Amino acid sequence: MWRTPSSLKWLIKKRSHLSGTLLHLESKRAKYLARLEAINAKVPLVQRDLAAIDLILPQHEIQVEPTDITPVVPHGRKPLFPYGQMTRMILQILRAQNGWLTARELTSRVGVHVKDFEYIDPRLALAAVRRRLNQLAKKGIVERQSATPAESRATGEHGLWRLAGARANAEKLPS
Repeated sequence: MWRTPSSLKWLIKKRSHLSGTLLHLESKRAKYLARLEAINAKVPLVQRDLAAIDLILPQHEIQVEPTDITPVVPHGRKPLFPYGQMTRMILQILRAQNGWLTARELTSRVGVHVKDFEYIDPRLALAAVRRRLNQLAKKGIVERQSATPAESRATGEHGLWRLAGARANAEKLPS
C-alpha cells in the first residue's frame, strides 16, 4: 500500500475547496440574477409613472418645476413583516405545533409567509426571530427549554421554544 504524497494531497484538497466555492458562488449568482431581472422589470414601470406625474404637474394652478423636486430614496432594509405580524406568525406556528421548536425551525416556517424570503440573509432572519422570541419570553408568552444564549454559544446546543401555557394545557389532558 502506498502513501499519498503531500503535494498531491494539497492539490486534491485545494481543488475540493475551489469546486465548493464555485458551487456556492453559482447558486448565489442565480439568486441575484433572478432578483436583478425583477428589478429590471420594475424600472420601466417606475419611469412610466414618473413621466406621467411630470406631465400632470405643469397643469396645476401652482406651477412647480418637476426637476426642482428632490428625490426621496427609499430605505434599503425594510422590516421582514409589518408591525406586529412577526409576533402573530410566531404565535400561530407555536399554537399549531403544540410542542417545542428551535428558533431555526420557527424561522424557516415564518419564511414561508415572507415574500422574497430567499433573498434575505438567513442570519438576519434568524436574529430577528430570536430577538422576538426573547422579548416574548420576558413577557411570559413563550418559554425556553434549557439552552440560554450563553449556553448555546458555549455548547452549540439550541434552545427550544413553546407557548408558555402549553405546559399547563398538557398537564390537564388525561393520560
